[in-house]
Amino acid sequence: MIAASAAMGAQALDANHFAQSSRLAQGHWVKVAVTQTGMYEIDRQQLAEMGFSDPSRVKVYGYGGKMLSEILTEDLPDDLQQVPALRLSDKICFYGVGNVSVTLQNDDDYPIFARERNTYSLQGYYFLTDQDTEPALDAAQLPYNEATDERLDWSYDYYLHESELRSLSFTGSELLGEDITQGQRTFPFELINASSDTTYLTTCIASKIVRISATDDSSNIQGQFHCQLTSGGITTEVPYTSTSGRIKGCVKDYTFYESGSGTEMAVLNSRQGGTLRYNVVETTGKGVMQVSLLDYFIITYAHHNTLTGQPTAQCQMSYPLTHDNQLVQVQGAQHVWDVTEPTQPGSMQLKDGDNGTVSFTPGSHETPRQYVAFDPNGTLLKVDSYPACTGRARPAHHHHRHPAGAGRAHRATAPPARRHGRDSGRPRTGVQRVLQRHPQRHGLSPAVQNVL
Repeated sequence: MIAASAAMGAQALDANHFAQSSRLAQGHWVKVAVTQTGMYEIDRQQLAEMGFSDPSRVKVYGYGGKMLSEILTEDLPDDLQQVPALRLSDKICFYGVGNVSVTLQNDDDYPIFARERNTYSLQGYYFLTDQDTEPALDAAQLPYNEATDERLDWSYDYYLHESELRSLSFTGSELLGEDITQGQRTFPFELINASSDTTYLTTCIASKIVRISATDDSSNIQGQFHCQLTSGGITTEVPYTSTSGRIKGCVKDYTFYESGSGTEMAVLNSRQGGTLRYNVVETTGKGVMQVSLLDYFIITYAHHNTLTGQPTAQCQMSYPLTHDNQLVQVQGAQHVWDVTEPTQPGSMQLKDGDNGTVSFTPGSHETPRQYVAFDPNGTLLKVDSYPACTGRARPAHHHHRHPAGAGRAHRATAPPARRHGRDSGRPRTGVQRVLQRHPQRHGLSPAVQNVL
């Protein structure tokens, strides 16, 4: 017990790390939800319903849906941080982060996106206020740097498919998607303004492959996933190999599943999109594949830098380090923000070009950059579930969306049915379960205090 207490004390943060009181302790606050990542707008009418009369005074606070580290470190935030916003006479605009963070990796072989899911929330949240405790924060102005003669009118974007439908274990926060044990499922995808036939497909599949006999050596059991791409009416095999498509067998009897992931190039016959079909086979002959579930797939592709306005007037753009110091052109944008660090976006200095284009220069950096180009005069993303003038949010509806960059909302057809384990007649919330358990088991009389 003493050793455990000493270990816990060694991990504790200094008391000075923590604020004396929460920002939410005083003033009028309204909580809003975002379901995907991109530029959001809240117009004057919505602000008035929230109790704000002057858009120029409204400030946005929060971190969105990005999951905070579970390790206590000095840089772990203690209180809400203000997020830069664009304030116009009839609306405010800010960059919101959903519960899935997707970033371009500086990979030597392929330009690929990797995703990180907040497994504890289906939405990201921000808080609005108009109190004058600190000045309203604007996006920092970033200069127009010197550039090479090469001009880029395209960038990398992604399509993400991920459903949270079931778990193969009895614990943990990770949920998996569609059952592909029989290999009969097809997954349609649509690419927006693709500028190249070449894409890069990252797949993650979870399988339980076990030994046939108790005397077999389970360490030699493994499987491989395969994928067929149909595009433009032509079906081809995505070249996953025994390395890039490998799934280990379950060595221990208590192992619920093993995950295999890999990336391969996939060439389209139609830039609009197509379908994918997966199956998993046991490859050693000493095991049997009991179940396979798709975790997710991400398609990395190049698209034109243009604001289509459908469904929103914005365009996500990502560049690896190989494109530093090049001139980037965008069609139809009024603003371009560097959102590589989403809580501290910077506004790029733009120069007007021909035929409604603007240009900017990323400059030199140590990590791949992510940008969003947008037109605040068009329609941007809308916040969800805000209450009128009360400072409290309505309960969020439990539905699932597939964030796939700004302007696209790819939705799963099935809800995450088993996330909460809710059966008819049972307590529907964690609070209700506690209220029911303590009087029954401990003779306690619990009380509930509502907080913002």
